[in-house]
Amino acid sequence: MAAPDETETWLDAWSPAAGWPSGLSQAGLEAVRALVTASVPQSKDIARRMARIAASMAAWGEARGQVVDRALFADDLVLAYLAERGLDPSKGTGAHDRSVLRRLGPPDAPASSRPRRAAGGRRAPAAVAGPRDGLVPVRPTGVSPTADPLDAVATERDAEVALAVLKPGVAERLRTLALNDVPDSKVARVRPVALAGVAAVNPPRLGAGVELMRACLYLALWADSAGRRLSPAGVFAHVSIEEFVATLTTSDATAARTAATYASRLHKVRAALGLPGFERRSFSGADAEAPYTKEEISALLAACGRARKHTRRVQLRAAVALLAGAGATTGEAGAATPDDVSIVAATDDVPSRVRVALGTGVDRRTVEVLEPYAAILVGAVHVAREHGQRFVLGGDREQRNTRLSQLCRSSGTYTVELDATRARYTFLVEAAASGRYPTVVELLAASGLSSLALFDTLFEHITRRRAELNKAA
Repeated sequence: MAAPDETETWLDAWSPAAGWPSGLSQAGLEAVRALVTASVPQSKDIARRMARIAASMAAWGEARGQVVDRALFADDLVLAYLAERGLDPSKGTGAHDRSVLRRLGPPDAPASSRPRRAAGGRRAPAAVAGPRDGLVPVRPTGVSPTADPLDAVATERDAEVALAVLKPGVAERLRTLALNDVPDSKVARVRPVALAGVAAVNPPRLGAGVELMRACLYLALWADSAGRRLSPAGVFAHVSIEEFVATLTTSDATAARTAATYASRLHKVRAALGLPGFERRSFSGADAEAPYTKEEISALLAACGRARKHTRRVQLRAAVALLAGAGATTGEAGAATPDDVSIVAATDDVPSRVRVALGTGVDRRTVEVLEPYAAILVGAVHVAREHGQRFVLGGDREQRNTRLSQLCRSSGTYTVELDATRARYTFLVEAAASGRYPTVVELLAASGLSSLALFDTLFEHITRRRAELNKAA
């Protein structure tokens, strides 16, 4: 540790240009220098960093008629000062500043800078200062003295605080992250609370941050649709996560593996926020569902042909073509437009091919449609253009993610039992077994996946289908 006189020497050249707040008086500056010197900092850099942080709070106190002394740096006033700056140590922001300022405070200040925890593991509400020596600290708007910050509805200000916690590359990407199947206006409404959850975990890598943000956004959207309070404690409560995961496991479009992944990520956020947890839902480790066989696909297309209206028959068949013939997700199928479908002219060696562009932004990919689904999709494009429809499956922009289920439910006397997961697996198995994608990179790009984990679960089906193709050849 440095001797007091050495610390004084380090701070001698400290001036407004070197970080001395312009609103701080000379007397306030001298008081800060004396307090920092008395704390015996270990190095020159630490001394000047402490002085800058302390001087900012000292200027804040002087503006409110407070004398700059040890009493100013009592923990309750430090919390009030941080709150006015939009920081909350209980959420992981401002903890370093609080630790530095407490070192300059009275000896009876709390010994730990970590937020207190109440029984059950949940973070206790941070103390909010009351009037002290004529100084009335400023509280965040709408928060009562005893309120838990996690119970407050997340605002744009909270979003900015959360983004400041995240690594720059991650924050920049999550600030504008969109969901393919959800209107931007709905995403914007729940983005602050989702960011609060992600910031609690503070993922180190961009990929992990994006996946965690997507899970948080979908949970928040579900909570918003259920009329729940968009606060961290409301959205990321154990019961909310379990109910949300339960809706995923009952959806034909969501595999148990996906639901388990969402549950794992969201409970990680809950734990990082300090919210209590109980017994969690268990997921079966069974293999992936089997893809459709040729006979089942034929029966499925026949069922689509029993819809009463011609346009609906065409749209149902197009849905099968997009899922089983191009590997689209339900959201991608609902968002496909006639302009996304193109025909590549035949050459002397290669017949004509049909391609479809799926997804948006960085996730957008172009896939060659398998036979016999290509002709079905081209026919649906012609019908969509004849009727002036914006999307191949009909409907409007708000219905992109639900369009498939609407088609299946409203097909007339005969209900079309289309399992979106099995249909997509049909494409994945055929793409992997046929060898049309010679490299792993091309296979992943066509399937819209980031790893081979799902192909591993489908390995037996891929092997069986490859044997069938080899025998036929």
